Parts: sequence; structure tokens; C-alpha cells
Amino acid sequence: MTTRFEPSYGTDDAGAGPRAGAGASGVFTILTVCTGNICRSPLAEVALRRALACDEVPTVFAVASAGTRADPRSAVPHESVTSAALAHLDLSTHSPRLLTATMLADADLVLGLSREHRRAAAVMLPRITRKTFTLNEFARIAHYTLPGLVPSISSDTPRARLTEAVRLAAATRGTLPALDYPGQLDVSDPFARDESVYAASRLDVLRAVETIADVLGQVARR
Repeated sequence: MTTRFEPSYGTDDAGAGPRAGAGASGVFTILTVCTGNICRSPLAEVALRRALACDEVPTVFAVASAGTRADPRSAVPHESVTSAALAHLDLSTHSPRLLTATMLADADLVLGLSREHRRAAAVMLPRITRKTFTLNEFARIAHYTLPGLVPSISSDTPRARLTEAVRLAAATRGTLPALDYPGQLDVSDPFARDESVYAASRLDVLRAVETIADVLGQVARR
């Protein structure tokens, strides 16, 4: 799987949290974060889980999602379920979860769907800043810099190699080609908007996920 990633202009089962894999020996936990945990972050969660569920990749990944202002009593909008289904992904059983500091501490990689979510995560738990990126930001790093660094990753276990890759990603964050504008690091929020915005948001998420999963899979298999 190879994808050239340029952002466009503009877990366990659903509802299970990082605790399901966090701290477990050999498990690398990814947490995706948006606002309500009903559109963008759950789509990224299920897309990442599918992309990383490959026979060639060791079973070391746990993926979960949460929202900075999520209401566990709310439901995923019909539009989100329909949009995900167009990519053969199922959000029909997803339950929104409110982001907590424990979730952030347990995660090995935190992917905000926008700079706002990256910032909110870092404010909630400042020590996780170096493992926190936006989804598009980490995909750009995965495209431009991580492939060249993969041969230098020499840790013994898949989880240790993946953790080393995140550390390298943080160290190279400022070395990427310039963006036309900072908003390219964000995935647009489709909530309460029309089908075209859902489609654009879905495409951004899927493109980023493919790039990220490709590189993380390479690191895990080394």
C-alpha cells in the first residue's frame, strides 16, 4: 500500500476505550480525537482499525476514539453512518465517549482531527504533547520523513519500534514542506452540513489513514 499524502484544502469494538489495550504488553494504542465523537474521530478509528488489521501486520494495535465535548447520551447522526457505509465502514453501533486525561495517558499515539483537538489534548495533559498530532499532520510526516527513517528503527519489539517511530515523528515535525495555509492540517467538521462536506471529510480521513497505516505497518513488521 503506497499513497502520496497531501491534505486537501478546506479499538476495540466501538465504544471501548484505550484501557482495553493500554498498558498491555506489546499493544500499541492509537486514540483519535474530535469534538463530539460522532463524525470524524469514530470514522478515523474504524478506518485505522481496518487498515491495520492485515495478515502481514503483527496484532499489536488497539484503536479507540473520544471527543473533547462528547455527550455519551447522543447518537451518531444518520449522515455519519451513511457516509461511513459508503467506505464499507460501520458506525451504527458507535457510542460517543468524552475525552479524559486517563485516555490520553494510556495512548501511545494521539491523533486529533484538527489543530483545536491537538491543542485541547495537550492542555488536558501537557506531557503527551510529543505523541500528539493532527491526523493530517501525522500523515504528512508518514509520507515525507518516516519512510527514510524506518531503516534506522532498531528496537526489539513491534510496540517499541512504533513508539520510536512516534518519537522520530515528533522530532521531524518542523522539517516538512510548507503548507499553503495551516488549515490543511485539519479535517473539516461535517456535522449538520450537507453531503458534499461529509464526502470531503471522509476522503480526507481515508487518505490520511491509508498513509499512516502503511508506514506503521512497515515499522511493526520490521
